Amino acid sequence: MPLERDDDAPTQPISHGLTREHGRFLPGYVLANRFRIVALAGRGGMGDVYRADDLKIGQPVALKFLPADLERDPERLQRLLGEVRVARQVSHPNVCRVYDVAEFGGHHFISMEYVDGEDLAALLRRIGRLPPEKALDLTRHIAAGLAAAHVQGIVHRDLKPANIMLDGRGRARITDFGLAAAAEAIRGKDAQSGTPAYMAPEQRAGGVITPRTDVYALGLVVFEMLTGRRPLGRSATPDSRPRDDQMATRPSSFVPGIDPAVDAVILRCLEADPARRPASAVQLLAALPGGDPLEAALRAGETPSPEMVAAAGEEGSLASGKAWGLFGLSLLAGAAAIFLGARATGLDQVPITRGPDALRERAYEIARRLGDDVPPHAVEWWFALDDGYAEWSLRRPHAPRLAEVRPSAFRFNYRQSPEPIVPTAMFWPTRRDPAPAWSGDSYVGLDPQGGLLEFSRLARQVSSDSGRAAPVDWGPLLALTHIDPHGLRTAEPLWTPDVPSDMRAAWVTEDGRGPLRLEAAAWRGKPVWLRTIARWERAERDSAATPRGYLGFAFFVAIVVAMLIAFGALARHNLRLGRSDRRGALRAAVAVFVGFAFSNSLVLRWAFDPIHLW
Repeated sequence: MPLERDDDAPTQPISHGLTREHGRFLPGYVLANRFRIVALAGRGGMGDVYRADDLKIGQPVALKFLPADLERDPERLQRLLGEVRVARQVSHPNVCRVYDVAEFGGHHFISMEYVDGEDLAALLRRIGRLPPEKALDLTRHIAAGLAAAHVQGIVHRDLKPANIMLDGRGRARITDFGLAAAAEAIRGKDAQSGTPAYMAPEQRAGGVITPRTDVYALGLVVFEMLTGRRPLGRSATPDSRPRDDQMATRPSSFVPGIDPAVDAVILRCLEADPARRPASAVQLLAALPGGDPLEAALRAGETPSPEMVAAAGEEGSLASGKAWGLFGLSLLAGAAAIFLGARATGLDQVPITRGPDALRERAYEIARRLGDDVPPHAVEWWFALDDGYAEWSLRRPHAPRLAEVRPSAFRFNYRQSPEPIVPTAMFWPTRRDPAPAWSGDSYVGLDPQGGLLEFSRLARQVSSDSGRAAPVDWGPLLALTHIDPHGLRTAEPLWTPDVPSDMRAAWVTEDGRGPLRLEAAAWRGKPVWLRTIARWERAERDSAATPRGYLGFAFFVAIVVAMLIAFGALARHNLRLGRSDRRGALRAAVAVFVGFAFSNSLVLRWAFDPIHLW
């Protein structure tokens, strides 16, 4: 047969002489002044496929013809045309794209995307089986392509390894929609068309064809990819008909190490009852380990279908009612923790007649009244339980309730300083951390009713007075304590003040619940220190440090290390199964890092800003 070399010349008639190597067309032959034959690519049940160059658009294509002895069969011709109508409705990166149908010399052929690669059946014959990770990757490709067809109401009906091409990038591409049709249009004998070894029971019986039929075939394909064989009881001959009562065997019984979740998905796909299979390829994608059909569609540049969005929502999100219910439950749990914690510590029994703002204003007023002309530029305040009371009550089997002890063990703490208040031992200040270092550093401790429990102020380092101790009027200071001055008896001072002083005084009283002691000190006639000493008070500087041991710290370290190991193992497991969301993890890590950096920058600014005002 002479070769047509002139693209503009009339195309020669088709010769019906067939050769095994080239089929009916020799390489270089031009059809319809557009398609130059490159080679015979393959033969299938629905016709010969040629690789050709589309001279008009300048890219390789595949041309599919009916077999010579059947191309005049009206039924096959209509099926060929139906394939074009059906396949053109499906557009997806994992589906071989169909361009057009043409007729030349009484012969109809389809022009479609040419996939440069080999089909899955040839690959499995060559290497036996695929690694589990690669098999799952291809499964996701195939399921995504089927999902695009199912969304259009199209069922492939002949899914098998020979109809799955692997392109040069390793992507699976579904081909040969020659038997595909709208699901609602398939009945009776039409339902029985296909390859018997890959037919679902309802398809062999001529029953109703649905997307679950393709899901069954895909389950067989995945089984074969993972194990290199068909499920137990299925002949190696593609045209053999297995019995419907034959049960599928777990892939892991042939290849140990396959994820049990994958086993379960495959067995669901191979259920004889269609109702027990995944309803569509979308649900199959969601059921696979790491499956996220919505994300796969978005990455492929496709618009997700409503079904795909709904299926993704079922797997990855909660219904509105459940979400609000869990949110309410978390609020109740938090409230219960606060309530029970308050009851356990007795904080719910402590009457607080003044709010934090009122107590802060009173503390500031006390510091101003007892202080001097050094204005504060840093202020901190907090509520806390006295550490001495906590230790004392634990040692006593019948310790009084927190609401009954005098003075109150629950106090409002207030510190002010002309410089930033930067603790050295903890992340937050305490009564003595940081230690007073600047003239005007003041501490005020109040009970919940606003009575003064403790006071200290660091006087100026250089004084303009005579340098001699001056008489002190202790009345205004004692009045701030809300203790009846008529019940106070003068006593010998025992406690050394925390700040420099040149005058000391002490008083004792009995309030019906036990003895109470007040110690005070003054500098140059002004009170600079007051401490209300209860039964549980101990001299911190004179007491030996309580050995805390390392058991608690070791337990904490062990918990942290165990959590890190568990999280690392979980991350590795998800990475291997493709469940990981690296982009989301990166966003979360960046958010945590930014939050940590921002909080620490605030601490640093707080520490180094000389005009810090809180």
